[in-house]
Amino acid sequence: MDPPPKTLKLDWDAISQKISAIIVSLWQIFEHYIVTQEEPSRSINRKIESLLLQGGPDRRQTNNDTKHGCIYILTGNHDGTPIIKIGHTTAAADARTGQQMRACRDLGFRQLDHGIFPVRGAHYKLVERLVHEELRDRRRLFLCSCGKRHREIFAVADPDLARRAVRRWIRFCEKEPWRYADNNPAATTAGGRPGGRRIRKHWRDRLDRRRARIHGSADGGDDLEARMRLWDGFVEPGCAETLREHVHLALLVATLLYLCFSNLMAGYVWLAMVVLFALAMLLLYATRHGYEELRDCYVENLLYGSLGLLGVFSVCVGQDFAAFAAVVVFAGVVVCGFVERLWMGW
Repeated sequence: MDPPPKTLKLDWDAISQKISAIIVSLWQIFEHYIVTQEEPSRSINRKIESLLLQGGPDRRQTNNDTKHGCIYILTGNHDGTPIIKIGHTTAAADARTGQQMRACRDLGFRQLDHGIFPVRGAHYKLVERLVHEELRDRRRLFLCSCGKRHREIFAVADPDLARRAVRRWIRFCEKEPWRYADNNPAATTAGGRPGGRRIRKHWRDRLDRRRARIHGSADGGDDLEARMRLWDGFVEPGCAETLREHVHLALLVATLLYLCFSNLMAGYVWLAMVVLFALAMLLLYATRHGYEELRDCYVENLLYGSLGLLGVFSVCVGQDFAAFAAVVVFAGVVVCGFVERLWMGW
C-alpha cells in the first residue's frame, strides 16, 4: 500500500514577516531617495516644526510611565566613512551599547565619550525623533552584518554635532513646552487622538518668527551647521529676542507704577490695586486649572486694557503729559501686537 502523499505546510507567520521586512526595506530606500533630492533642509525643518506642534507624550503617558530612558551615541566606520548611531534605551545604557557593538562588529562601533544622555520622564522617544529628523539628510541605509538596515546610522564626521543636537532637544523637552487643553488625561480630539496637546504660546511665537527660515531656503540650504544654528536659536534665543519677549511686561510694570504713585492718581490708588488684585486672581486661577491660553492671551489683553483705562482717566483728570505719553506708548504696543497676530496668524 502506497504511503499517503506528504502535504506541504507553509509557515505563514514567517512568510508574512519576510514580506513585512521587504516592504519596510523598500520604504526606507524610497524615503532616503526622496529626502536626498531638492531642498532637504526645507523638508527637514518643516518636519521638525510639525513634531514640535504635534506635542510630546500625552498626560497619561507622562504620569504613568515610570521609566527614565536615555539617548546613546556610538561612533564607527562604514566603507571608510565615519558614522554615528543614535538610539534610545530604557535599560542599562552600557548593556545596550555593548549589545550593539557585538552585533555590528563590521562597523567597529565604540561608545562616544560623554555619549550617554539621561532623559527624565517619557520624552526620550521624542528627543530621539527630533535628533534623527535633524540629521535625516545624513542618514545611511545599508544592509548591516547583523542582517538589519539601521535607520539610526548617520554619516557625520564630527560627533560633537550629534552631541549638541541631543543636548539641545533634551533641554527643550525639560522646559515642558506643551500644554493640555483639558485636565482630563483620557480626553480625545474629534479624530480620536489623545487630545489637548498643544505647544505653548510663546514657543509658537518663536516658531512664527522663524517661519520664513523654516519654510524657505534662508537657513543656508543644505548646510547642517546653519540648520543647527536655526534650532539652537529657537530653544535658547539670544539677548535681543529674549528682551523682545519681555519688554511688554517691563513697560507695563513701569507705567503702572508711575500711574499708581503719581500725584494725579494718589486718590485712586485703591482702584488700581483692586484691578490688579482681580487680574492676579484670574491669572492664578488660569494657571492652577491649566488654562494657559487664557493666561497667555486674555489676561495679557486685560492688563493692557486696564492700564489704558487708568492712563486715559489720569489724562482726563489732570492733562498730565507723562500719563498721556504712557497712554500713547501702550496704545502703540497694543496696536503693534494686534497687527503682529493678524500677520502671523491669530
